[in-house]
Amino acid sequence: MKAIKRIRENTKRLSKSERRFEDIYNIIFDQGSIFISETATMTRKLRFTYANAKSKIEALSCGIAHTIKKSDRYIGLCADNSLEWIVLFFAILRSGNKPYLVNLRQPASFTSSILKTLDAECVICVGEMTDFGVRAYSYDELFKASEGAEVALPPFANEFAISTSGTTLKEKICIYTGREMSEQILNVESIVAQNPDIVRPYKSQIKMLAFLPLYHIFGFVAMFLWFAFFGATFVFLSDMVPENILRTVRTCKVTHIFAVPLVWETIYKTAMKTIRSKGEKTVKKVEKGLKIAGSGKLGKRLTHKAFGEIREQIFGDSVQFLISGGSMIKKETVAFLNAIGYHTANGYGMTEIGITSVELSLSDKERNTISIGKPFKHAQYKNVDGELYVKSDTR
Repeated sequence: MKAIKRIRENTKRLSKSERRFEDIYNIIFDQGSIFISETATMTRKLRFTYANAKSKIEALSCGIAHTIKKSDRYIGLCADNSLEWIVLFFAILRSGNKPYLVNLRQPASFTSSILKTLDAECVICVGEMTDFGVRAYSYDELFKASEGAEVALPPFANEFAISTSGTTLKEKICIYTGREMSEQILNVESIVAQNPDIVRPYKSQIKMLAFLPLYHIFGFVAMFLWFAFFGATFVFLSDMVPENILRTVRTCKVTHIFAVPLVWETIYKTAMKTIRSKGEKTVKKVEKGLKIAGSGKLGKRLTHKAFGEIREQIFGDSVQFLISGGSMIKKETVAFLNAIGYHTANGYGMTEIGITSVELSLSDKERNTISIGKPFKHAQYKNVDGELYVKSDTR
């Protein structure tokens, strides 16, 4: 499998490097002709390669350095999921500055407070400009500033800041360096060795739905960094309307979707509602199929075929791997998704410690227990009176 070969090559290269963000950048964006992004509209698909993205990063970093004329400063990154978010993240680092990942779901006043604590130089916005009490630049104007600018770029910066996604609005900022993110990335090789299905393609392609916010640790590490490291394509949504999400998954042949339990539980409830609307006979048939699905490989093959119609009403057959994380998920939800043919696993992580585990068992029965799996090689778990203590090399 091409992905596994690329993972081995890239992890070897990262292991031998200084494990800085500059090293991560060079490895990711050396994957030139592979498509990094795909966005489907009603009339066409917009695609960009890793080489296209690198060109944009190099140009934007010059625009930032030329305009701001400072380095080693925090710069707010205010953008929704898009290729522009990725370009802006690395361009800030490339300009010698450090990104702070603005959480768009938190009040502007809260972000303003964090930017003040970080003594941020400015904020760069993609699209709508927001007042955070610091100088704001638009992504587009900084691109224009790069035209004809001759800039000697300072050294590549090596850290970024992220705030917790909690609802208490108590200020908590986590700083991650290139070495800590490298430790996260280097888990990929052992993850794939335990469960190759996690990089299973559909028609030779791996496409990750860019659904989780990139300014959350789950979205940034598990959804983006892990998969960018071996050249996956990120499928961006034009909006978050449920019908459009399903249409995009089917149209772009998405293979991987990572999301919070609420998403999977909504899908489960909607599917069961549709099944019940077709009468008691259909309900009993599905219930029988769900029981058979847990009875070994033969049962799995039989139910995969039997549940084809249900899959078609949800994502279709391109989806190969689902991960749930962020909070507890119900067992019946995971069991249903696994039974109908979507390999579904539960994982664990926090803003403060990064992503520390995912259930990698190939057995539906094991995954249906909603276990979060064993800790990755960089982390250790300890149960003390019902509380989970985590020690991690990424902090």
